[in-house]
Amino acid sequence: MNFVNANRERHLKRIQATIRKMPSLSTTVVKVLETCNDPQSSANDLKRVISLDPVLTGRVLKLINSAYFALGKPITSLTRAIIMLGVNSVKNLALSFAILRNMRGSRSFHAFGADDF
Repeated sequence: MNFVNANRERHLKRIQATIRKMPSLSTTVVKVLETCNDPQSSANDLKRVISLDPVLTGRVLKLINSAYFALGKPITSLTRAIIMLGVNSVKNLALSFAILRNMRGSRSFHAFGADDF
């Protein structure tokens, strides 16, 4: 085995070890992903799942009411926020939030920091 292959093999083993240490996603995020991937689900179904997690609810409302969207008046309805953001954006927000929550203070994610993520 040459140096490049040995180095690659060592790198792959480190990645596999890191994956084994990664914490699982919260039940809410798993349900959000399932709901978003179900073609029969509606924004109301997604609202029911997200509303179980007050922090995630706040994140969705904070995003829709951010300066990025520059809406005239605040959106307070979670269902309306989901419709305006779109299912993909809400799914990405939930997944990103869960990953960043797990990364905070974890040494298993030393390969890159939250800013890099």
